[in-house]
Amino acid sequence: GKKATMMPSRFVVKGVVALLLFSQAARAALGMAPPWGSYADRNFSGLYDCPVQGEAYSAAYLATKSTFLRHRIPETRLLGGQGNMEGASHAVFHHSKLMKTVDMFDFYVEHLSWYERRVKRKDQKTFVNDRMLERFNAQTSHKGTPNDAPLGDVLAVMPFYATPGGDAGHSSLFTRRSYLRITVESLRPVFPRILVCVASDFDFDYVKSEFNDTSKISEVMKYKAQLFRPSRLGFATIYLSQYLLLKDPRFFDVRYVFYTESDQILRARSPSKLLDLVGSGHTFFLIPHRVQPVPVLRDFGETKFEVHRARSFMNPDHIKEFAKNDAKPTVHHVNADLKNASCCFDRNPCSTNRERWRRFGHPDLELFQIKAPTRHNNGDAPTHHPFNDSLVLVAGEGNFLRQSFRICKLGPPQMCPW
Repeated sequence: GKKATMMPSRFVVKGVVALLLFSQAARAALGMAPPWGSYADRNFSGLYDCPVQGEAYSAAYLATKSTFLRHRIPETRLLGGQGNMEGASHAVFHHSKLMKTVDMFDFYVEHLSWYERRVKRKDQKTFVNDRMLERFNAQTSHKGTPNDAPLGDVLAVMPFYATPGGDAGHSSLFTRRSYLRITVESLRPVFPRILVCVASDFDFDYVKSEFNDTSKISEVMKYKAQLFRPSRLGFATIYLSQYLLLKDPRFFDVRYVFYTESDQILRARSPSKLLDLVGSGHTFFLIPHRVQPVPVLRDFGETKFEVHRARSFMNPDHIKEFAKNDAKPTVHHVNADLKNASCCFDRNPCSTNRERWRRFGHPDLELFQIKAPTRHNNGDAPTHHPFNDSLVLVAGEGNFLRQSFRICKLGPPQMCPW
C-alpha cells in the first residue's frame, strides 16, 4: 500500500507557536526573564554573558558598591608580587558574573591612547605630534548634553600616571594630561563624582592644581608610599577607593562604582538604565565595550596641502597604516546622543570562539564617528566642524595588537535581533 505521510496537526503547530512566544515576551510577564534579557523593554536590547575574563576586559566596569567591595584588595598587592592594570580588575572580579550590552551604543569606551600606538608617536617629528594633539583636543562630541541628569550616587574612579622618567607607556606627559582632561570631560555630565588616584607627588600636584574646582573632580589621592612600579597603580586605585567607601563619611552615600582608566571616553545611551540593571539584586559587573580609534590622514590636516605635508614626515610603515585605514570607503555618522543608530552584537557569550571575529581589512568590519553637536553662535547659521567629531572608530571590540575584532552590525535604532 501507499506510505502514510505524516503531517503535523494544528495542535502541534499551535504548540510550537506558543513555545516561541513563551521563550521571549511571556517569560517577562511571568517574572522569569533575567534582568539582562529585558524582553519587555523595547528601548533596550539586553545583555550577554562574558565568562572569560580576558575576553571581557576593557579597563572599565560598572558595579554596585557592595559588589565592588566583595573582594578587597590587600595592601600587600601594592608592594609585592605580580601586578599590572589587567590583574587589578581581575582581582576585583574574582569569578563574578561579567556582562556586556548587546547593543554597543548602550555602553562603551573609546580607548584614546591606542590611536597614538598605531601612529607610533615616538618615531614622529614635531609637526605630526602637534597635529595629533590638535586633533585630540579639537573633538567635542563627548561634551554633548547627556540623556540623563547627573547621577550623584556613582563614584567614578581612575588611575592617572604622567610622571617624567617613569613608565607612561607610549605616551608623553602632555598627551597623558590631554587624555585625562578629555576623560574627565566625558564623565562629568553623567558621573560628576570623580576620584583620581596617582602614584607620585608630581602627578598629585598637577591634578590638584589643574582640577582644583570641585565641580571637576571630587578627590585626588596618592598612596602613602611611593609605588615601586607604576603598573601597580591599578591595585592602588582600587585599594584607595575601597578604603574611602568604607571609612570616609563623604562617600557613605555612594551606591555604585564606575572604574575606568584616564585615557577612555565614556559613551552611554542611558546611564540610569545601566544603574537599574546592576542594582537589580543580581551580583555582576557590567563591562563596557572597548572601542579602538583608527588614524586616518584627514586627522592631520583640513587641506590637501596640510595632509601632504604630514605625509612628508612619516616613514613607509606609517604611510602603509594610513593607506589601509583610508581604504575603508564608508564611515557611518552617529549622533552624540547615540539615539539614531544601533550596533548589534550576536547574543552568544563572549569567549574564545572566533565565529564573529574579523580582521581589520574584512568587508564586514565597519567604521563610525560620533558627530559633534551643531553649534549656534550669536544667531548665526549653525556650524559644524569635522575636527569636533570623534576619531574614526571600529564598530566592534577585540584584540588590538592582532587587529582582530568581534564585530557588531551598524544599523538604524532598533531592538537587536534574537
